[in-house]
Formats: sequence, C-alpha cells, structure tokens
Amino acid sequence: ERIIISGGAGTGKTYVAIRMALREAAQDRSVLFVVFSPVLAAYLATLMSDRLINVHSVCDLKNVDTAADVLLVDEGQDMLNLDAFETLSKSLVGGLETGRWRWFMDTNNQVGISGEFDSEALELLRSGIGGENVFEVELNQNVRNTEEIAQAVASWTGADIGSASGTGIGREPRVIPVSSASDLAGRLSELLKELFEEGAKPEHIGIVYPSGFEFDRNTLADRKFRTRLCPLDVVTVQASLRGKILHGTSADFKGLERPIIICLGFDDPDMFEDPVDLYVSTTRGNYGLYVLASEYFASHLI
Repeated sequence: ERIIISGGAGTGKTYVAIRMALREAAQDRSVLFVVFSPVLAAYLATLMSDRLINVHSVCDLKNVDTAADVLLVDEGQDMLNLDAFETLSKSLVGGLETGRWRWFMDTNNQVGISGEFDSEALELLRSGIGGENVFEVELNQNVRNTEEIAQAVASWTGADIGSASGTGIGREPRVIPVSSASDLAGRLSELLKELFEEGAKPEHIGIVYPSGFEFDRNTLADRKFRTRLCPLDVVTVQASLRGKILHGTSADFKGLERPIIICLGFDDPDMFEDPVDLYVSTTRGNYGLYVLASEYFASHLI
C-alpha cells in the first residue's frame, strides 16, 4: 500500500510513476500525482489525460478539495518536510498513515535545488508516519544517459546514477572553457552551428543553467539562433516546439530531458562543494552533453 522508490537521475522514476498512475486509474481508483515544480506538473498533465488522474504541483494543492484513492509523488526529495506531509495527507484517503501512496525520490544530489528537505521527515516517512509499514525499492539501471555521460557525472559530482550499459554508446561529454560573457556567446553560437551541421534539430537541444544565472539570448550575434531560443515555463513545456531550443534553470528542467544538453553558467568554485546544480543539469541529456564553464571551473572537469 505504501512504497518508497529511490534512484538516481535517469533511472526511470518518472516513467515508472506514470505507468503506476495509469494502472491505478485502470482499476477505477482516483489518482493524485504531485510534483514540486509547476513546469513539470504542466508537462506530465499532457502525458496523462485519464479522467481519474489529476496532476498538480504541491503549491497548487490548495485548489484540490477532494481526497484521492492513490497518491503518487515524483521528485519527492523536494517534499520531505512536515508541512508538505500535512498538505499531502489531507489530499489522500486515509492520509499518509494508512492511505495508498508511492513516493519517488532521489536524495543523491538533487536535495536543496528546490523545495525543502528535512532528514528527520525522511526517517518519519520510512517508518510509516505512525501507520503501516513501508516497502522500499531502489532503481539501479540508468535508462536515460549514455555510459559516457553517466561516467562523467559520477566523476564530476561523486553521484551514482546507476549503470547505463543498456542505453547505448555516445560521444564523450565536451567541456568548453570560456573567458567572458562575450566569449560565452561566441562559443555557444559556434556549438549550435556545429550541432545543426551534424543534423541535430533545435527541438533536440536544451540549454540549462543554475538558478541565478541570467541567460540573455540577445547576446548571440546570429539572429537565426536568437529566434530559435524559447524559455522553459508552464506554457512552453506543453507545446510541441518544433524548431525551438528550450532554455531554463536546472530547477525547471528537473524531471525533463533532451537528446542534447548544453550547460551554461558554471563559474562558481563553490559548486564543487555543493554540486546539486551541476548534477541536475548534466543528467538531462540522453546522448549529447556540453558544458560551457569558466576556465577555472572547466580545468577541474577536464
């Protein structure tokens, strides 16, 4: 009745959660599917159109006035706190103590980028919150990234994102040093031109950067690149966006992916001490990963 599913980025948590939600609905149970990010909630709502499945960000649960038969929580590391527990319990028949729920989370290196994490709340969840026992499952197979990306992320962040032996072989991730904002714009333009010449489509590419980094598309000299860039938000994530390159923060890209990811804005050495933004950003790509970083930061990755 109550299951915690843990796994690193790319181990298929969101995919499994979607399949579970559809199976519960097929058994005529009402399902509440909760994530932290409104952007991810908007995207998931396009994938599950069943009348028995309602998808919400946790901040939007105040608009839910009926309790569901089943609760599914994705990116659950962002909701490991007592306030979130109270809100979620009110939305589930039987509450978290005796209700039917599935809690998906990655406490690897995604903790702290959004939401609020309380280690005592995690232990409380594992204990059953005073109710019935909780069953725990761990996902160990990486189904998103090539082996080259998985190994690079493990080396850069110390995170174990599972074995990627079954996802195919790709090129080595490339780290590109930049010396200034204008240099960044020039090297980004060069990289986009190279990718397009190789046959990549704009909708295959995502540009990810840390929260607080200001990405200005107008710094790109080539107009055809500027017009293809589209900010990631609750509206654009639901569109097909053919011919568009999505760009957004690592927090907004959580739960999402693109065949090719370009990471920008990695300049602060403190990110090595707390690599959450680097971890989330670099695990979004399926087979292509490029990191444009300051010369100092890049020297520690190469």
